[in-house]
Order: sequence, then C-alpha cells, then structure tokens
Amino acid sequence: KLLKVGFDTSIQTTNATYDTQFGSLKRSTTVNTSWDSARYEVCGHKWADLSEPGWGVSVLNESKFGWSGRDSSLTLTLLKSPKAPDDTCDMRQHSFAYAIMPHTGTVEESSVVQRGYEFNNPLKFEMLPSDAVAAESSRSWCSIEGEGVVLHTVKPAEDGSGDLVLRLFESKGTRSSARVELLLPVRAVRECNGMEDPGDEVDFTQNADAIIIPVNLTPFKIFALRLSF
Repeated sequence: KLLKVGFDTSIQTTNATYDTQFGSLKRSTTVNTSWDSARYEVCGHKWADLSEPGWGVSVLNESKFGWSGRDSSLTLTLLKSPKAPDDTCDMRQHSFAYAIMPHTGTVEESSVVQRGYEFNNPLKFEMLPSDAVAAESSRSWCSIEGEGVVLHTVKPAEDGSGDLVLRLFESKGTRSSARVELLLPVRAVRECNGMEDPGDEVDFTQNADAIIIPVNLTPFKIFALRLSF
C-alpha cells in the first residue's frame, strides 16, 4: 500500500518534469502504452512540475522521492508499507514538508531549481555583536552570475594535495554561460574529471581581491574545477 498526497491542476500538458541530482527528466502524463502504465511512479528529488506555455505549477519536497503525474495531476508518495525485507518499514511517526509553487512561463523559464534548493537548505542565522560585523561580511567567498548554472559541490581533493574541487552543472537543459567569482588566493585553475584527475588549465582574470572564471556549459553538463593555492 502507498500513502500519497495529490495536487489537481488545470494544466494541459502531456509531460511532467521531475528533478534529478544533476538536471531533470520528463515523463508522459498519459497512459497510451504498456510502458506508460508501468511508469506509475517516477523517481524525483526536490520538485516535480506540470507546465504549459505561459504558466505552470511545481510541487517542492524535502524528503520524499516517489512521484506520479497523470493528466493534469501530480501525486507525491509519502509512505510505503512493504513487508519484505523489513516488516516494520515506515512504521512510527513521520514528519515531512512540501509546498506548491505556481510560476509564469515554462519550467525552464521559472525559478523552480533555485526554490527547490532553498526549500531543502533553508538559511541559517547567527547572532553577532554589532562591532564584529564589517562591510565585507555580506560578501560570499563564491558567487555565480548566469542563469541555469548551479554550484553543487565544494570539497577538498581526495589526494590530500590541499586543492579545492568545485562541481557545477547546467540545470535547465539549455546552453548556459556564467561567471564564477571567488574571493580566494587561487594560483591555478584546471578542469578535472569525476576522479579529480587534473586536466586542461582554465583561464581566469584577477579583479581587485577576486578572480573571475568564465564557464560555458552544454545542456545538463557536469563541470568540475580544481583550484590550486
């Protein structure tokens, strides 16, 4: 058995869009073939969306990953009750959150990707004495200018060299250009692969106390930078 929550809309579309780790995917909202029938549930992460030209509706979610889109409705699976391999699966008390986000334009033209991250990673506040706050405290050590490019991961390199790895991706399925601004004393920037092997050098410019790295990404491309200090 499944416990689901449903959201009925008046959207006219034949596809629903579901968030994935590095992008999104589309699945049919109609049942015309046995393949469509077998897709009664779709894996998705932070949001799912129904859109038509001009407007759409997204459902944001912070802990559940089973979705279903049929006709003009979206449903989110909240609980399951299998008895194998764990006969106590999903028992006890649960808490979860979801939100409805109407938007103008298509899902690619909306801000649903950013809102999904904000819903899953709410701002944290810390009180500081007034004399400890400087003008520079409002600046971020890393900022990105450009639509559709997301900084997903910041981590030290696995080889213990002291390098820093930034992993970005294109989130909207379009060709995107962006500028990455870093307030770090970077000596060299290289592309790297999933194993973090250093690749080609990446040109950057120095601007006062920051460096600017231009990036150009094809649809849904994952792009990693390795910073040396």
